[in-house]
Amino acid sequence: RIAYASCAKFDVLAPVYFPMNCDVRVVDIDTTLRQAGAVRTLTPRTDLLPRGSRTLAPSWTRDGKSVVFFGEVGSDVHLWRVWLGGERHPERVELAGSPALHPATGASHDRLVFSRYEWDDHLYRFNEGRHAEQIAASSSFETDPHFSPDGRRLAFASGRSGHVTIWVADAAVAGAYQLTRDTSHWQGSIAFDAADDRGSVQIWTIDARGGTPRQITSGSGNHSVPTWSHDGKWIYYSADGASGRDLWRVPIAGGAPEQLTRTGSGFVGIESADGKS
Repeated sequence: RIAYASCAKFDVLAPVYFPMNCDVRVVDIDTTLRQAGAVRTLTPRTDLLPRGSRTLAPSWTRDGKSVVFFGEVGSDVHLWRVWLGGERHPERVELAGSPALHPATGASHDRLVFSRYEWDDHLYRFNEGRHAEQIAASSSFETDPHFSPDGRRLAFASGRSGHVTIWVADAAVAGAYQLTRDTSHWQGSIAFDAADDRGSVQIWTIDARGGTPRQITSGSGNHSVPTWSHDGKWIYYSADGASGRDLWRVPIAGGAPEQLTRTGSGFVGIESADGKS
């Protein structure tokens, strides 16, 4: 038998080719390494491992009855164990803690080795002639800050709720409030990009005081890295295409998207202050 990870798509915008929407699967093989049975998916979708999560790096236990892998849901990364016969529900390997990934098991002893990583970004404010000052701090991380047009508020992504969501803080004080509450996908870039029910990344907007997110794009492929026009009437974004990624824009009031580049290398579009470039 061979256990492997099967991923529905890859995020080409990530620093490395980033697999997404993955499942752990197993297939029987014969002595010539040819398929000898039906492919079975071992990772059922549950509240803890929802659709769109990454389940990667499977490793067999010594008795061959179960597989250990790592599952990533937003900022939550744990090791999991699943049984071939399906007689038990998938179990999280709590002794490994979080974040834990890339497990490997011993062939001669019941031993498990795995990797752990730590990163902890924070936001800082700088004024000329003064030391940098940390703002909107938490025990988690803060990243991707964007000022409001009047410069009084700051929107950013944070994992302080246990999942990566959008938060807003007064630029002059320490407090922050949560703006979005989706718990299954990474959210970033105000307006922000997040996966829809099909697992495709789309562009969304939300009122600065909170409320229900409004989906702006809905086409096939991934739409990400949104930026606003200077007059607030358009959102620029990057989208998948046959020749790579190109820049598009869509009117915020509704209407058909417009393709702006055709080079297959458009990553992020930023409009000039006068709106001419």
